[in-house]
Amino acid sequence: GEIPFAGHPTIGTAFLLAKIGKIPLSQNKNSLFLEENVGLVKVVIESKDDQPIFVQLIAPSSPEFYDQCPSVKDLADVLSLDVDALSVDGFKPQGVSCGLPFLLIPVNSLISLEKAKINLSAWERVLKDFWAPHVYPFVKVDNNTFQVRMFAPALNIIEDPATGSAATAFAGYLGEYQPQREGSCQWQILQGEQMGRPSVISAIALKQNNLITEIRVGGQAVIVTEGMLKI
Repeated sequence: GEIPFAGHPTIGTAFLLAKIGKIPLSQNKNSLFLEENVGLVKVVIESKDDQPIFVQLIAPSSPEFYDQCPSVKDLADVLSLDVDALSVDGFKPQGVSCGLPFLLIPVNSLISLEKAKINLSAWERVLKDFWAPHVYPFVKVDNNTFQVRMFAPALNIIEDPATGSAATAFAGYLGEYQPQREGSCQWQILQGEQMGRPSVISAIALKQNNLITEIRVGGQAVIVTEGMLKI
C-alpha cells in the first residue's frame, strides 16, 4: 500500500543521494527537503570525511493523539496475548500520528513482546477500520531505551524491522509522559530483534512550555545491494 510519510525510505533516500555524490557534503551537517504526500520533510545528514554517517529527519507535523482506543481485552486478542500482558504501570494504549497513525500498545515484558503475534481475525474485527490500524507494541528496557515491534496488516506488512514514521509518533507519545517542561528528551528504540534484522533508532522530542515543538528521528544506513537500469 502507499503511505503519505515513511521514515526509513526518507532516511535511506537521503543517505543514498549523499553516498553517490548527488548531495554535496560541504559541511559536517547538511540539510535538504524531501517532498512527500504529507508535505516537505526536512532531513539533516551528518558526515565525516565526505561520507554520510548519520541521517536525521524532522517530523513533518506535530503529534496528533487519539484517545478512544479499543478495550485492553480486544487489543490483547489482536496481539494473541493474555490481558495481563498489557497491564503496564504508567503507560496506556493510544493512537498517535506525526503524518501516519499508529496504535501504540505497552506490554509488560520482553517475553510478552516476543510472544506477540497478530491474530488477523481479531485485527479485522477490532482495528481494520480504526483511526490507527498499524500496531506498535513496546516494552520499556530502561529510562531511555525501548524495544518495539510493528505489524501493519492494512499494508500487507506482516512485520517491519524498522519503522521511522512510527518512531516519530512514539517520540511524541513518550514526550507527553515526560515531566520536564523544557528542553530535549532522547530515547533509543530497538526494533527488528525478533526478525533477526535488528535496528537502532534515535528519537528526540523538543519541548517548550510543556508543549512538544519538534520531533527528530534518525540513524545509520547501509547499502545492501546495487544494480543498473538500462533505458
